[in-house]
Amino acid sequence: MVAAFDGGAITSNAGGLLLGGADRAIGMMKRFAACFHDERRAHLIEHEVETLVGQRVFAIALGYEDLNDHDKLRHDPMMPVLAGKLEARRQDCAPVAGKSTLNRLERSKLEPDRYHKISHNPTAIKREALCRALRFKKPPSPFSKPICA
Repeated sequence: MVAAFDGGAITSNAGGLLLGGADRAIGMMKRFAACFHDERRAHLIEHEVETLVGQRVFAIALGYEDLNDHDKLRHDPMMPVLAGKLEARRQDCAPVAGKSTLNRLERSKLEPDRYHKISHNPTAIKREALCRALRFKKPPSPFSKPICA
């Protein structure tokens, strides 16, 4: 008898597929990423801002609030699916970023400088969050329809 526990590339975050589907329907990560300005040299970039934003937001939604978690999450098969980047451009990279790269996004400043090439617009971020909240309709009253139809 032989027992093996080598299930291959598996994930415990399959519930994230619902989050990814919701994002594809409303395009929230694309609009949120538009609130950032990237001054990095395009030909050297492995992880674009939209991928970084998506990776970070989805990880927080799945309960991974620490940046340290991303060194393992970057190898979880679900993260590239959610971030919308299934393959890395370079051989020596994972499809999604590790903690150091995400730290650069989180430590972004209002204006880019030599060491902080990604900047953010707090007014645009607040406006996007407010507009997203206002687009939701008021849920129907539980008494407006019969419970058993």
